[in-house]
Amino acid sequence: MLEEIHVGYNEVSLELRRDLVRDALVKPVEGTDDLELLLALARLLYRELQYTATGNWQGINVSDTADQRLLFRAVQRISQRHNIDVHQFEYRDYDEFGDFVLEQFGIKPDEVNIRRYLGSIFNPLEDQVHRIQDVIWDTELILPVSPRGATGWSKVDSEIDEMRQQFRSARTEQAHSSIGNSCNRILLFLSEAAFIPARHLPAGEDLPPAAKTKNRFGMIIDRELAGPDQASLRKVAHATVELAEAVKHRKNPSRTDAGIAADSVIMLVNLMRRISDGANHDRGSDQYRKDL
Repeated sequence: MLEEIHVGYNEVSLELRRDLVRDALVKPVEGTDDLELLLALARLLYRELQYTATGNWQGINVSDTADQRLLFRAVQRISQRHNIDVHQFEYRDYDEFGDFVLEQFGIKPDEVNIRRYLGSIFNPLEDQVHRIQDVIWDTELILPVSPRGATGWSKVDSEIDEMRQQFRSARTEQAHSSIGNSCNRILLFLSEAAFIPARHLPAGEDLPPAAKTKNRFGMIIDRELAGPDQASLRKVAHATVELAEAVKHRKNPSRTDAGIAADSVIMLVNLMRRISDGANHDRGSDQYRKDL
């Protein structure tokens, strides 16, 4: 948000991250939580306006008028992006705010009244952000119980990480539909990573293409898992693919729809990883035993 600029021996000046704020005007910045950025900007603006109203100019960090207007604009734009009701400011920079304070509160405004006024603007905004974050955290995608934290299949892991980011920021039906596309990509990469023709392709069978994920998953289960659980596991694999397809093509998918599809795919990925680990364990690898 603010970056340190060294201007001399033991002297540090703080400047607004103009590049970050400008990028955030257009869309969420990769690697930056959009809601946390909004909170940081809003808290910075609250503090700066409080200093302006009380005449404590030594506390001002954003001194350039263009930067001040950029700060106001960013708070409004990011709020609107998340359907957060934001105060329509009657001012665009600190000088205009100073004029507003003079008109509304007089030459020597009471600090309590200033805090109450600013609180009426920024506290509801912060409350709305917190409510959105609560929903996101309460509906976070599942995490595997495996201690490794990743499958080791690089493309699959990368796609899952990207889908988690997508899901956290998804607010619209279009964004929820894109989760279905991510599910299909993960299933495709999974069928390439987990399926080993020399081991899983039955004798005399044609090699199914990677896109035939249900066929490949069924062959893996047939080869690696025996017994009464085989049919149910095959059903899980098939249902997962069908669920992802259903969400992808649904006209108005909800966050719940997208979350169920994504959770199912993550579950299938880790199921296949565990099956693969079990096969290696059966072939005598003690290291895989530790990871199971």
